[in-house]
Amino acid sequence: MRAHIGPLLTAGCRVWTHRPPFDHSKLMTVTAFGAGRQRQLDMRSFRLNFEINLEVYHSAIVAQVSGKIIANQTTRLLQADLDRRSLPSRLRDNAAHLMLPYL
Repeated sequence: MRAHIGPLLTAGCRVWTHRPPFDHSKLMTVTAFGAGRQRQLDMRSFRLNFEINLEVYHSAIVAQVSGKIIANQTTRLLQADLDRRSLPSRLRDNAAHLMLPYL
């Protein structure tokens, strides 16, 4: 769903697509300087999916996780990509965005 990605792109976030197959794992790394890498963090996961969380402070493991995130970055999503979507796609995405609290 891309209806809510536009403001993130405007704010300077970099968004990447992921090649198949679908992977529902969530990964995030944060360096000592506050720079971070993340993949697939969404409100449904935080609120509804009772997922396991793990904090790791070992730099070698953090480097491995960062490597996995980078390896799965296929194509960077740009604002121009969002602007090129068809009207039916934009309507679908916006309708799904309205239903997010219920999905």
